[in-house]
Amino acid sequence: MEAPTVWLFVWQFAAFMLIDDVYFYFFHRYNHENKWLYKKIHRIHHKAFNPIPLEYLYVHPLEWMGGTVGIAATAALIGFTMGEINCWPFWTFALVRNLHELEIHSGLKSIFSQYIPYNGTTEHHDLHHAKLRGNYASTFSFWDKLFKTDLHMVDGKCRTKAQLDEMETQEKAAA
Repeated sequence: MEAPTVWLFVWQFAAFMLIDDVYFYFFHRYNHENKWLYKKIHRIHHKAFNPIPLEYLYVHPLEWMGGTVGIAATAALIGFTMGEINCWPFWTFALVRNLHELEIHSGLKSIFSQYIPYNGTTEHHDLHHAKLRGNYASTFSFWDKLFKTDLHMVDGKCRTKAQLDEMETQEKAAA
């Protein structure tokens, strides 16, 4: 297959990154909010409180299959709108996504992700594994900000952005 134009590469790569990631956010969040799914399926992955790189693959087979829906949906969208999927943006997406998963499950301070705006870091994901709630986003942490599920450590306690906003409102009202 020939190399794509710059526009085609950027469009298809961005589509894979964004559509797969927003799908993953909601899929992951639902795996936590649905108690049956969490207990029977997703809990396997959370046996690691401080994960190591290959534990991103340590999931129930149904979770692994469900996690691929975002990729398949993106491929279908690209196929229907453009007629073909170029292998270069797809394989670049697969490489970037897998390297990112290895990094955020490394247990080490983020090396690359810390330099990319709104990119999920190891610290972001480790807090999710420690608290078993919030910080559901994988690649782009702005989903957690947008849907108010981002966790922050404040005074040794884990808080969502919504809780921090409420605390600030109460402090202003009391002043």
